Amino acid sequence: MIFCQSWASMGDQIGYRLCRKMPRKPDTTQSLEDLAQRLAPLSDVDAMFETFSAFCGGLGFERYSYAQMFVSDDGVIGGVAGKTNLSDAYIGEFISNGFYEADYLASRVVAGDPVIDWTQAFAAFERGEVDAKWRPALAYAWENNVRQGRTIQMVHERQRSGSFVSGISLISSDGVPDREFESVLAEQSQTIAAACDVLAAFVQRGAVSDDHYALTAREHEVLRQLADGLHVQQIADKLGIADRTAAHHLASMRKKLRAKTAAQAVAIGIRQELL
Repeated sequence: MIFCQSWASMGDQIGYRLCRKMPRKPDTTQSLEDLAQRLAPLSDVDAMFETFSAFCGGLGFERYSYAQMFVSDDGVIGGVAGKTNLSDAYIGEFISNGFYEADYLASRVVAGDPVIDWTQAFAAFERGEVDAKWRPALAYAWENNVRQGRTIQMVHERQRSGSFVSGISLISSDGVPDREFESVLAEQSQTIAAACDVLAAFVQRGAVSDDHYALTAREHEVLRQLADGLHVQQIADKLGIADRTAAHHLASMRKKLRAKTAAQAVAIGIRQELL
C-alpha cells in the first residue's frame, strides 16, 4: 500500500537464493510493550518508522511499505501518501507507472480484507483470477525481488462520500527459502498484527502526508488559499507575488499531489490532513 507484492507461489525458483534463516519469535509481550514505549514520544515520522522497521527486522521483515489513501464510494482513489524503506528507484518507477492506483493488494485492503498473504495473492494471479488492471504491478514487484510478505489493514474509517484507508506491507529479508518464510510467518502472525496495531495508534496522518508530498512553504500557502476559495490572481495579490509566480506554485503543488485540478488538490489536502 504501496502494498508491494511478492510471488511466493513460485517456489520452484528458490534454488538460486541464498539459504538465510529468519529469526524466531521473541518474547511477544515485552517486545510489544517496548515498541509502544519507543514510539510514544516520537513526533518525527522518519524516527517513528525507523523504530517500527527495527522491530519488524527482528521478526525477519527488513522492508516495509506503508500507505494511506482516501477511496470514494465508487472506488476512485483520491490521493495516496506513504512511507517505505524500499529503494527510491523502485518507488519512483512504481509511482510513474501509476501502480499506486492499480495495486492489487491495496485493492484488497480497500475492499475490507484485514490480512493478505502474498502466497495466496500470487496463486490467484497464476490461476488467472486477478483482473488485467492489477497484473502489471504484480509483475513489476516480482521482477524487482519484492516477493514475500504480508499486507495488513491498519485503518478503515468511514468518511463523507468514501473511506480513509491505511495499511502496511511487511516484506521479508532477501534470500529466505519460501517454506521457511511461510512457517515463520504462521508462527509470528499474531505478533505482526499486534505490532501494526501499535504503529496505527501512534502514526500521524498529517505527518506522513507532509513527508510524502514534501510541499514547500509557499506551496502549502497556495493550497490553503485555494481551500479558502481564492483563484490564482487573488492568491497572487494576497501573497504579494506575480500572477505567473502564483501559477507556478500552483502547478508544482498539483504535480506533487498528482491532482488534475485545483479542486482535487484541495480535496487531497483535506483528506490527507495537509490542511
